[in-house]
Amino acid sequence: VTPIVGIVPADVELVPDQRELEAVFRVPLRYFLDEKPQTDQFGQWFMPAWNYQGYRIWGLTAIMIGEMLNTIYDAGIHYSRPDSDNKLK
Repeated sequence: VTPIVGIVPADVELVPDQRELEAVFRVPLRYFLDEKPQTDQFGQWFMPAWNYQGYRIWGLTAIMIGEMLNTIYDAGIHYSRPDSDNKLK
């Protein structure tokens, strides 16, 4: 998986491929900076998760968002991987 970050104008219509996605929704970047993430556990993984307008943002998506926020804004979002005592930023 290769995440790509870009700026999408608000008037661009996002149309999901129904074979791939149930829905597409927009979340302002500011939301992730202002809202402290919850911590989800998936097996031995501990990762950030957010709830936004009825959607749960978790798993690999949340890890990639956390990495982006930590890299650009030093946001201090933590998660851990299996068999590791190290918290990753």
